[in-house]
Amino acid sequence: NKAQDFVLNANKDFTILCEVYADDPEMSKKLDEIWNKANETMRDEIEQRLTTRENGKFTPVKGAISATWQHRTAREQDGKIDPHKHSHNVYGHYQPSKDGTMKAVDFGRVFNDKLLIGSKAQEVMAKGVRDLGFEIEEGKTGWKLKHLSDEVRQDFSGRGEQIKKGIGENATYEEKQKEANKKQAKGDYQLEDLKEQWKERLEKHGVTRDTLDTVRQLPKEPQKTITKEDILRKACQISKSSTFTSKHIDIALAQKGQVFDFDQKKMKEEIFKDKSLVKTNQKSKDGQALYYSKAITSKSYQNDMQKMDEANNRIKSAQVKNSLDMQKGGLEKKQKT
Repeated sequence: NKAQDFVLNANKDFTILCEVYADDPEMSKKLDEIWNKANETMRDEIEQRLTTRENGKFTPVKGAISATWQHRTAREQDGKIDPHKHSHNVYGHYQPSKDGTMKAVDFGRVFNDKLLIGSKAQEVMAKGVRDLGFEIEEGKTGWKLKHLSDEVRQDFSGRGEQIKKGIGENATYEEKQKEANKKQAKGDYQLEDLKEQWKERLEKHGVTRDTLDTVRQLPKEPQKTITKEDILRKACQISKSSTFTSKHIDIALAQKGQVFDFDQKKMKEEIFKDKSLVKTNQKSKDGQALYYSKAITSKSYQNDMQKMDEANNRIKSAQVKNSLDMQKGGLEKKQKT
């Protein structure tokens, strides 16, 4: 491998918007601007996390050598090619360091934060769509257009449905990524022919420029007020546990921020100042501190966690005592000798 490819995928709703308005130059330009801004956000987040090793320490790279290109189609599935807007962002394995030389890049922080990076890019996309007058709502893993049916999404998600069949509905983010990387080679096709096919399929579902323009003019429902408990529950949903890390909170803030307007920085500060937040003495797989909240967990769960922490503390104390006893024993032997 000479480079790493990080892909920004439009959700199906944004892809459908782009195809419906493909013949509208003004709207197409606005959607392209939203897309480019989302991809720039993703690239900025990636480049903040690129490091090289200098004098035994990881230090940020000075600039980045990369290439970006866009695709509009998914891979063929059951003889059908669906629209799928996505951008490839490819970064070389060697990047300029602060001392002016080229050094090998460590992508560890990028891989660890892929879900957070993607959520922030989707947040930019979602806010851009809202600014165009479309009403959006929360989906299972992100935002979606309020007035677009699941039937339409499923019809244009042949590749996505294949991935779901391979791993199931409740797969982790990492499992989804692994299955998505099992790819068939792309064949030749005429884009103009595909665009006509997509337009016909959308029209059968009643999804046209006229219907979407009508939807844009509909009265919007007042936004729900987001609370700390909303963010905490979202963090638990992301972690698939009653415990979560600070990173899970960041992802929850970005995903809630796709649909709702609120001060994310202030919300995070309030969450970590809240007395109902408990820091356990356990760590996540990547070494982050684990928390739980008394505001959203049962009394029995809190008692169990307290007992577990007390047991861990006793184990640690015993380990320290054993270590000191061994050191003391070693000193006594030396003195006798």
